[in-house]
Formats: sequence, structure tokens, C-alpha cells
Amino acid sequence: MKALCITGADNSTLEAIAAPFYKAGMQPPKSLKREKEVSFARWHQQVGDTLAKKQPIGKLWENLASDLLLVNLESELWGWYEEQSVKALDFWADLEPSIHFLLVCTRPEDELCQKISQTEGSVDAEAFIKEWHQRHKKLLQFYLKHPQRCLLIDAQDALQHLNKQLLLAHDHWQLPLDQETAEQQVETPAESAQAQENAQEQTSGIVSLVAREALKKVSIDITDFYTELRAAQYPLNGLEESEATTRKLFDWLREDIDLTALNQLLTEYRALQQQATLASKLPMLENQSQNIRQQLEEAEEDNKLQLMQLQQVKEELQYYFQKTKSCKLSWKKLPSKKKMLCIRTILISLLKKMPCTRTI
Repeated sequence: MKALCITGADNSTLEAIAAPFYKAGMQPPKSLKREKEVSFARWHQQVGDTLAKKQPIGKLWENLASDLLLVNLESELWGWYEEQSVKALDFWADLEPSIHFLLVCTRPEDELCQKISQTEGSVDAEAFIKEWHQRHKKLLQFYLKHPQRCLLIDAQDALQHLNKQLLLAHDHWQLPLDQETAEQQVETPAESAQAQENAQEQTSGIVSLVAREALKKVSIDITDFYTELRAAQYPLNGLEESEATTRKLFDWLREDIDLTALNQLLTEYRALQQQATLASKLPMLENQSQNIRQQLEEAEEDNKLQLMQLQQVKEELQYYFQKTKSCKLSWKKLPSKKKMLCIRTILISLLKKMPCTRTI
């Protein structure tokens, strides 16, 4: 049995990176069937923070982790992706030596740009860069501790070259993947491709300027660490491209721009984006308004028709009420003999309408 853990970035990125492995024959992880299903995601949600604090998780969760491995024992190659697995790297490495680790690193400038673009208001760059540094420091330390069991790759490079990172893992660990499928050119999923395009737009636009100045204001100097991290990553794009990516951040940080003015510009830019979004929705809203107006007019016509029908029914009821009342008065005024004659006439008429019966 061989197993692969893919972690380091957010789950949407990891999912795209893991997809070619599943297509080439790697089995997805099976869950434990208990009173409540226990999956790898749920296990990490329960114990991730405890492991990050280097505290014991207890026998129950240790046994569940062992059971999660046992339930996948029959698979020749299986694997999971989970961003929370960063907190459990040492645990899994100690628990099972057949697990290999594909560690996916992100670039601080790109990740901060994405965070800024997805967050309304300001972003705490100090807290962000601290979390990024701690997470990637953990990845780098684990890689250096287990170099034979780990591969350190860049998220953007991996998304651009899904088949390269697949073949790299296949050759590095002799994974039992389908060779023909592994060698096929793997297309980047549409969502991931769009995310890359958005990231490139962000890093070349106003958001990147805000992110750049925010990174320069933080108290943590990541330049030396980033150089070491990039050097440890496998260059899926080649050495020259990898070095250019490293220099990009350093060049990025050397330029001086007024952060206050940039934040104000970003606020105005977002307001314009909202106005543009509303403007693009105006034709649709006008059509909806016209449809609603037409429906109201039709409903009003229906109401008028129903009121007319009700008035007609009311008049007919009044007519028949008066007629019945008049008949009652006329009946009371009739002499008894005429009343008996009327009753007799009615009975004879009814008897004539009844079917003939024959008695034997």
C-alpha cells in the first residue's frame, strides 16, 4: 500500500492538483462507518488545532486515524487532499511510513492579493504574513526532515503544469499510476484557470499595489526565508523561471508607493466596480419591472371581472329571494281546496314519471 497526502494550499487549489492523480488511478480515501461518518476532513477538523499546539489528541482520535488507514489498506495507491493536514504532518509521518507528502506552497504576494480582493474593508497584513510564514515554515521544516517522502512545489506552477507535477511524483516515488494517463497532457480545470487569470490581473493592478505596500509595512522580514523556500521547491517551470519568480517579490517590495493614497484609491475602485455591476444589471431589472407591471395589470383586470360576476350573482340571489317570498305569500292566500288540488296534481305528475312496476 502507498498513500499520498496533498496539503499546503487552500482546498480548492489542492482539489485541482489532486484531480490528475485520481484520474491516473489513485483511489480517493474511504471514510469510517460509525454512528456518524468519520472522514479525513472531519478528523482534521476535530484534532487539527490540538496538533498545531503540540498537545495530545487522545487515544480515541489516534485509534480513529489508524482505522482510517486500515479501511484504505486494500487500495494499492490511495490519497487525500486537505488544507488542515499541514497541522498533522508529523502525526501522519510517524503513524505510517508508506505515506508520501506533496507539499503545495503559495506565493505571499498572490495570496495576499486574493485575500484583499475577496475582503471588504482593510486586511490585517501583519496577521496574514505571520500565518503564511508559520505555515510555510512548517512545510519547509517537514520537507527537510523527510526529503525522501516529500516534494515541495509551487501552487501556480503546479496548476499550470498538472501533468508535470503528476509525472514528478510518479517517478520520484514509483507510484502505481497508469503510465499512459500520467503522460497525457492534463488541462487545467476551468475554475482554476479563471483563478489564475484573476490572480494575474490582481498582481498587475491596483490590488497588487495595496498588497505590496502592506507587505512592506509588516514587522516580519520574509525575504531570506522566501529565498530558502523557493530554492527547496521543485522548479516545474525551470530554474530560470523559478529565479524570476523569486526576484519578482523582491523587486516588488523595493518600489515605494503611498499606502494611504492607495487604500483610498482601492475604496473608490471598489465603489466603481459596484456601480458597474449595478449598471450591468439595469436592463435585467427593467425587464423584471415590466413583467411585474404587466402581471399587476392582468391581476387588476381579473379582479374587475370577478367583482362583476359577484355583483351579478348577488342580483340573481336577490331576485330569487323575492320570488320565493312572493310564492310563499301567494300559497298562504290560497283556499284549502285549491291547495289540495295543487298537491294532487303534483303527485299525479310524479307518479307518471315513475317507472312501471309489476307485482307477481
